[in-house]
Amino acid sequence: MAKAKTTSTAKRNAIDKAEVSDAPATTPPPRSKVRVFWFAVAVIAGVGSIIFGLVAFEDTDLRRAEKAFANGKLDNAKIDVEAYLDSHPESGRAQTLYAQILVNKGEQPEKALAIFEKFRAATPAEMYAWARAYAMTGQWSAAVVLLEQVVQNSPENLAALEQLIIMRIRMNQLERAHGEAQRLSGVEGREANGYAFIALIEEKKGDSVKAREAFAKVLEYEPNGENLLTSPERLFEAYADTLLRSGDPKLAKEMAERSISYVRSARAFVILGDALEQLGDSQRARLAWRECISADVENVEARNRLAKQELADKKPKDALIWMERVGKRDDITFDNAYLIERCYRALKNKEMAEIWAARSKKLRDEQVFMSGLMQASIESPNSTIAICFDAWQLAKRGNWAQANVVMIALRQRATDPDSKFLAKLEAAIKDKSFEAIPDLREWEAEVDKSPEEDKAADDDKANEEPSK
Repeated sequence: MAKAKTTSTAKRNAIDKAEVSDAPATTPPPRSKVRVFWFAVAVIAGVGSIIFGLVAFEDTDLRRAEKAFANGKLDNAKIDVEAYLDSHPESGRAQTLYAQILVNKGEQPEKALAIFEKFRAATPAEMYAWARAYAMTGQWSAAVVLLEQVVQNSPENLAALEQLIIMRIRMNQLERAHGEAQRLSGVEGREANGYAFIALIEEKKGDSVKAREAFAKVLEYEPNGENLLTSPERLFEAYADTLLRSGDPKLAKEMAERSISYVRSARAFVILGDALEQLGDSQRARLAWRECISADVENVEARNRLAKQELADKKPKDALIWMERVGKRDDITFDNAYLIERCYRALKNKEMAEIWAARSKKLRDEQVFMSGLMQASIESPNSTIAICFDAWQLAKRGNWAQANVVMIALRQRATDPDSKFLAKLEAAIKDKSFEAIPDLREWEAEVDKSPEEDKAADDDKANEEPSK
């Protein structure tokens, strides 16, 4: 029995040892094979480290470029990202960084746009740069679409909101721009910019009183006109102009002088002279207008005012000397043509007086027509007349991309297919030809705004969003 028990115990111990081991007992490998195995592991690890190191080394330029861009060192960022793109031309991360750098430097917006259209945008910051590239190339409608997304998804991006307001003002979307400007005016640190936008919008709408109130609010937050999207001299100049129109020449004079203390701009001197004239100081007004011509020898406004003073002093010959340069301009206005006519009549030169009388009449008719178009654009921005006028103005400014967008929207409407003016305008925009842009007088005879169109325009106005 004892022997049997001992045997059983020995078997149990053997079984226990077998259970402790996870693998069956085998003969140990020779020591030489162990050394080969660990050598192979070391080789693989070494190669992996080298590869990782090379990748990390190659990425150094990109990381350095991103850091430089974040710190505002655009030139350094551009050099580093270009170095990275030499060996990684299809890197979306590097390409969109390069596009952002170009936009921030204000260089090659077309190239930046091509990059974004190929690689798209992965972040709100990239989308904002993409929108700016569209704006820089005159594609305002496309810029607005992206800016709306940025503002919606990143409400803290106030720069995008400001850019959106600028785009809306340019596109005559004044009501929407006004609402967004009011929102901006309620943001701490951005109040002055918000009210500056409101002032500009009210001026475009023709309400100088409300514009004046908004300008006053700007100075409550920025008494020196600093920390704004515009310069102090431009702010004070615009405020002075508004004050003149709203009937406060004394304060207008003060603001014009503040503007001139920064920069001696021609426009500020014109406003200063106008304010002095309204205050009864014609002598100092004359000096201000002469200073304007010293700053800008071609300035039409100052020459017009000086000529009027010479006529008032019964010196038509001197008045005509002031208007000589103006009379040679292609963009002469009715007021100036009529002033030249008066000079010749005062000089008893009947032949020249009649020539300028005919020209002034033609310009007056055009001015009346233009005023009607501008008023229609403000009151009914979605009317066919307003959209056509918008396309014409964009073409005259050379913004061919946006003019084409507006023209496409215009052609989608039930416009007159036989309109020679529209056909010429469309061809001029397509060919990007300033010379081919038709004169508004060609359109004047075609315009016949029907009651049905008036009603459609009023319905569109309720929606307020122009299809541009």
